[in-house]
Amino acid sequence: AFLERRGKARRAVGTILTPDMPGVRLGAEVAFYSGLEELDGIEQLCIQGTNVLLLEMPFAPWTEYEWNVLTTLTLDRNLQIVLAHFERYYEFQKDPNLPQRLKELFVYLQINAGTLLHWNKRGRWMDWLARGDAHLLGSDTHNLTNRAPNLGQARDVVKRKLGSAVLERIDQTGNKLLEL
Repeated sequence: AFLERRGKARRAVGTILTPDMPGVRLGAEVAFYSGLEELDGIEQLCIQGTNVLLLEMPFAPWTEYEWNVLTTLTLDRNLQIVLAHFERYYEFQKDPNLPQRLKELFVYLQINAGTLLHWNKRGRWMDWLARGDAHLLGSDTHNLTNRAPNLGQARDVVKRKLGSAVLERIDQTGNKLLEL
């Protein structure tokens, strides 16, 4: 049902897209759930033309079960996992080895632009971006009012605070994942 609704929405958007607009690829932000690693056709939820799955993890401490699912998705199902808005559920995690475990699985971390626009929230995540422990920026745009596009503003913050080299690394990572 989701794939049908998504296809219908894509067809509707396609009628207003012009060649000068950015390209649109289908995908999904997939909420973690028990048994996700066994889902037939999970590849259809990946970003179109890639094996990249945008995954929202639980807003609770991760157990070995969550780690086993991540391992299965990356190693057995051969998916490249991007953890959507990682900063939202980081605070729930108690594992001091979390960054290292994520690196070992080659999991990518996406930070929302809105987080970087608040000086009192961005410190940790600017450090993670500077070190290369967080890899991507996302807008988490839902509408044009309270969840409006703000990626350009966040990119300006990253460039001003961390330099253009960090922003270039973020762009290169995104281009690699999207096979651009």
